[in-house]
Amino acid sequence: MNTAKSSGTDKRDHIENIRSLWQAGDELIEWAIQMISEEPYLFDHLEIIETYMDCVEAIRKSCEKTERHTALVGLFMRTFDNLGNGLRASFSGNYSGCAMYARDSVETSFLLDFLMDQQGMPEQWLHSNQNEIRQNFHTVDIRKYLDARDGFTEQKRKKHFQMLSTLGAHPAPQAFALRKDGTNRINCGPFKQKDLLIACMQETAKCALLLTDHIRSFSNEISDGAKITSRLALVQQRIRETYFNK
Repeated sequence: MNTAKSSGTDKRDHIENIRSLWQAGDELIEWAIQMISEEPYLFDHLEIIETYMDCVEAIRKSCEKTERHTALVGLFMRTFDNLGNGLRASFSGNYSGCAMYARDSVETSFLLDFLMDQQGMPEQWLHSNQNEIRQNFHTVDIRKYLDARDGFTEQKRKKHFQMLSTLGAHPAPQAFALRKDGTNRINCGPFKQKDLLIACMQETAKCALLLTDHIRSFSNEISDGAKITSRLALVQQRIRETYFNK
């Protein structure tokens, strides 16, 4: 009986130890908000992310129940979760986690672009097994197709994806950059680093901008799509004019 009681106590301690780790991350959120308030341009980053996520939710409710829409809206919903989780990770001092979500968002953005470019492709993807996915929808092949279509020769898609893979998805020494604080010490668990917070927010906003073009294009297939994406179109235009056309 004593052994069983001790075992029960130990199990509870394990839960509390994990809970304390999560609480440490949650406590950093207020610090992150304060840091953002000192850099007003970061609110523009938050606005494009939040507005895009609002559009995803509205389109989820308005789209038709076709296989095409099931495939595409399902992918948009995946990006909704990625952007929300990426922001929470960065606000909570988990910068590596944010990079992983950003990588997934970029890959999903490429897939959405590819599927929407060819009639019947979303339905084919939806019914593909794993072998067919690898054969017909491989990430590398999709990037090559998109670059050829757009006349891009600098492989920026590849470089962007590889950067996020190295920083957030692979056990590479370069990934330590997202674990270092101001003293260049590698940290375990959540920690404060303003420069990394800003970089993660910028990367998440960049992902939202990539996805904005796709969801606005898809909204043309929905009866009230123009109304749903009207605010997003205005925010996107302002962001690009302010930060990308100088």
